[in-house]
Amino acid sequence: MRRLYIIYIIGMLLLSFTSCSNEELVPARKTGTLELDVSRGLLPVVATRAVDADLNVDVIDPTGVEATQHFAAGYVPAKIILTADKEYRIVAYTGNQNTWQSANNGLGEPCFLGETTASVEEDATVYVNLQVPMINYAVTVTLPELFSNYFKNYTFTVSDGLDGGRSVRITEGQKCYFSATRGFFYELWATNTDERTSHHSPIEVEVVEGGKFYNIHYLYGTDINTGGIDIIITDDIDQEDIDF
Repeated sequence: MRRLYIIYIIGMLLLSFTSCSNEELVPARKTGTLELDVSRGLLPVVATRAVDADLNVDVIDPTGVEATQHFAAGYVPAKIILTADKEYRIVAYTGNQNTWQSANNGLGEPCFLGETTASVEEDATVYVNLQVPMINYAVTVTLPELFSNYFKNYTFTVSDGLDGGRSVRITEGQKCYFSATRGFFYELWATNTDERTSHHSPIEVEVVEGGKFYNIHYLYGTDINTGGIDIIITDDIDQEDIDF
């Protein structure tokens, strides 16, 4: 019995030694910390969160060695532990990349996408401040004062091309959204109280920027009275930072 007990002890010692030896063969993972401050456009981040709650974040190893870390909107940690001595891509975006055009009954909605890179070193913290830009733009229309007194109806149309591209109709106060990869055309038809219609051919705005708000103003071209007369439509585009 004693002999078996001694053999058992020797066996456990050998197993323990083997285990320790195997652990020594696996080098410890070197890590660093990525600390994020991510927000949409110029919007301030809520004090209790370092990452805008509407943004998803992907942390990507461009070498493909490590799997992409995806963090859903509202669940992005302020600090992320990563393998050290690597450069990562940090991509932040709203979840409507493929649906923003169809939102709001086809009028669209703001869409955000941005990225940066960061190198993470061992036992160090790298701070990343990323302002995520809006990649589309908005268009609205402003009509002259008392317009409804003189005109019983109107149609304002905005399109991103006259070749079968996307086209929407909006009323005063509404916004529609288009991709900043191309400009837009706009057109107004208005029928006055005497059943006479004013109209101008589509006008093109070629140069546009993402994150901008294009407000098309219409003015009366001649004096107008309650009898209702034709107007000469002029336009003036105000471009300003968009109000999300």
